[in-house]
Amino acid sequence: SIPSAVESYYQEVGRAGRDGAPAGGVLIYDSGDLRYAFLKHTASCPTPEAVARCFHVLTAEAAAPRDFDGWVARLEPEVGPAARAALIALEQAGDVAVTGAGVERFVEQPTLHPELLEARARRERVRLDAMVGYVTRADCRMRYLVDYFGAAADEASPASARCGRCDRCAAPEGRALEGEPRRHAL
Repeated sequence: SIPSAVESYYQEVGRAGRDGAPAGGVLIYDSGDLRYAFLKHTASCPTPEAVARCFHVLTAEAAAPRDFDGWVARLEPEVGPAARAALIALEQAGDVAVTGAGVERFVEQPTLHPELLEARARRERVRLDAMVGYVTRADCRMRYLVDYFGAAADEASPASARCGRCDRCAAPEGRALEGEPRRHAL
């Protein structure tokens, strides 16, 4: 699978070469990994409706003796893949507490603001889209990272320059190496 954000990928590949020796990173993925990344995004960012539905089910069945995973299994048919994230969000907000004996409710309505949930989902989607862009675009990967992190381009290295090291620059005429799964080196 691919990381959910460029920052995560950069941190992972940054571990290579910390001893001062030259190092490279290889990202192997296929189209299924991209689909999985979008599914993970959907599951990790509950909608306001999913949170409200989760809260309703929890309060209606509060006395049911289920552990956390039991509640997730109960909520998934009602809430969908974001059931776990919705339950975590409600607990973190202090709206409910899941115990083995049931659910304690501390508020009459969920206190999570829909705008905050939607803003978080948008932020996470922008980060995921940037990672997918890094993986799928045909231009220099190093330039992509420089642009993404907002680093100033070196005077001797204009924005159109190619690094000469990544798979995009090292491939003939800058074309990506072909094949599934594709191997991309930074």
